Amino acid sequence: MNILYINCCIRDKESRTNYIASNFIKKLLNKYNNAKLTEIKLYEINLSPLLYSDIKFRDELISKNDLNNDYFKLANQFNNADKIIIAAPYWDLSFPSLLKVYFEHICVNNINFKYENNNSIGLANYSSLIYISTSGGKMDI
Repeated sequence: MNILYINCCIRDKESRTNYIASNFIKKLLNKYNNAKLTEIKLYEINLSPLLYSDIKFRDELISKNDLNNDYFKLANQFNNADKIIIAAPYWDLSFPSLLKVYFEHICVNNINFKYENNNSIGLANYSSLIYISTSGGKMDI
């Protein structure tokens, strides 16, 4: 079983959301002792919003059916996970913008979804996704 932990807790060890998510993951790994955990710390991988040049490049790769290109690493990683945990604090009445940028990078036609008869169809393989978030003031952890 592949568990993907998408960590958008920019405060890292000081983050209450990360604290709760880490404890949840420990219990999950105890339950599924054969599971493989992959953590993506979004604040460490230098994601930026997609520009027109990025979209053109992405569309060229898709048109060539080059879906295993390293450019799609995040999308394929998401698509191949069995369970997904997303941890992101509640910031400024929303979630961190970095998480939105991540979604821009993983939403790729013919990897995580496809169009059929004017409908979108999900292709991701995960059986469950949990979103962990906290909001509020300082907490000693």
